Amino acid sequence: MQQQTLPVKMEDLDGPESNEWIETLTEDPVLDGPEAKQILGERLYPLIEVEQGALAGKITGMLLHGLDNSELVALIDDQAALQSKIQEALAVLKACVCVCVCVYA
Repeated sequence: MQQQTLPVKMEDLDGPESNEWIETLTEDPVLDGPEAKQILGERLYPLIEVEQGALAGKITGMLLHGLDNSELVALIDDQAALQSKIQEALAVLKACVCVCVCVYA
């Protein structure tokens, strides 16, 4: 019989056990897919938005696409590591803008 998952709302993840629950995302094969990425993205976005405002969506998407779930969970708990990844993403965006400007100038 196939196991069903229930929709998860962010308010369900805001208690003291929220980080413990999120860590199970990397262990539960049912939640190791788009649902897990969605939940992790919803946790990362506000952390990134505080620092980067309008670029938060783009940076969050880059991190979700480029990192596996265990790395994303680590970023939620480690502000210094998150800042490092944000800086890497900004460097990639800056390089892309420079290439685009040079090509289309």
